Amino acid sequence: MSKSQENIVEIKCSAIQSIKFIENSLVITPEQPNSLPPDISNSGDIWTIDLNCGRKGDKSVAEKFTNISGGGAHVFSPNSTKDENPSQLNFYFGILVEFNLEGKKYMMNLYLGQGHQVRNNWWIGGNFVFQGKGSCILCIVSLPDGMIEMIYKIKGGVSGFELNSWLN
Repeated sequence: MSKSQENIVEIKCSAIQSIKFIENSLVITPEQPNSLPPDISNSGDIWTIDLNCGRKGDKSVAEKFTNISGGGAHVFSPNSTKDENPSQLNFYFGILVEFNLEGKKYMMNLYLGQGHQVRNNWWIGGNFVFQGKGSCILCIVSLPDGMIEMIYKIKGGVSGFELNSWLN
């Protein structure tokens, strides 16, 4: 049986008010251990999510992540060396992110997956994540009218993401 390991991803954004794990959202390669829920903490504008679980890449986990995110144009890894979409993921899970923009709250489901490349790079996905030739944006949309309230450019490294306001 595989051993459980610490898997840490960080998200940096000054507008994030809270991040909550979406219950029953963890999809992990079969027979891998896990300890739910992940620990979520923040220090200033950096949010740290720590999930203790096994790491074994699986193609079906990657396909499910891509599908739940809205398709290949809605997933991104700033540190993927060869793939625009993940070919294998160790696991993925959902988070509910609350953004505070000028006193107004916006809730959004995002998905985070850990890749199975040498460095276990992280992927982000969701219906309002839009990938294009090596770059990616996240649109904050007011519902139900669909007005774009803010656009963030997503960048980052192997184990984290930084959301920088790009347009509002």
